Amino acid sequence: IEFIKKVYIKMSISEINKIKNSFKLTEPSLKNQFLNKQEVFELSKLFNIISHGVYHRDLRYHKHTSLKEMINSKKHLEELCNKQIDFFCYPEGKNNEDIWQMCKNSGYKYGLSIAHEPNNPYKIGRYCINRDKVELLRDLNDT
Repeated sequence: IEFIKKVYIKMSISEINKIKNSFKLTEPSLKNQFLNKQEVFELSKLFNIISHGVYHRDLRYHKHTSLKEMINSKKHLEELCNKQIDFFCYPEGKNNEDIWQMCKNSGYKYGLSIAHEPNNPYKIGRYCINRDKVELLRDLNDT
């Protein structure tokens, strides 16, 4: 937990809502479902951008292409953000020792998973926050 406190930016819900509202997310088109290159770059000034792969698939079952996918994702984000990308977040949290090694060989310093394994920088646990929890936090903040 102390590591996460040091790494992640602390922001209030109202600050996060200001950023969210600046992207005009009320329009139902696909245009607003994805960030363009400039938006990714601007967000990278405020937050750590974390690689998540290219195809969002279970890397354990695509080992012959997983290393290349991890490397390409890192390279692409580093070019977009003009900064080093140190974290990889495993799609659906699915990983194993082979994937940890690929993550390390791809140049990542840390791997984010759902389950935590002490003393393993490639299996740092995280909490899942779904839309319902975000709405609840916003409602609590508004009261």
